[in-house]
Amino acid sequence: MVSLGRPGAGEELLGRCGFTGIGRIDVPFAMEFADPEIYARALASTGPAYEAIENVGEQAFRAAAAEQARQYQRDGLPLRGIPGGAGRLWLLFSLVRRS
Repeated sequence: MVSLGRPGAGEELLGRCGFTGIGRIDVPFAMEFADPEIYARALASTGPAYEAIENVGEQAFRAAAAEQARQYQRDGLPLRGIPGGAGRLWLLFSLVRRS
């Protein structure tokens, strides 16, 4: 499900399909969410979340995601996630495991 995100995988697929001049770049961006529950809902809709939800169930996944997001919540400000940003709200796939 997530193999195209691995370095070289997407480039190889495109090359096999006849594309040339293929390169991978990082595009900086931020994600903002109104509250932890919206964050959890949005996160649950992503492709990699599918695998986590298959392991622990959607309810447990959403609860863990919302709980993790709460520690970053500030009055009057949206939750802001910057992918890969240290100390910032980020994806929780490694934190949600079946025990």
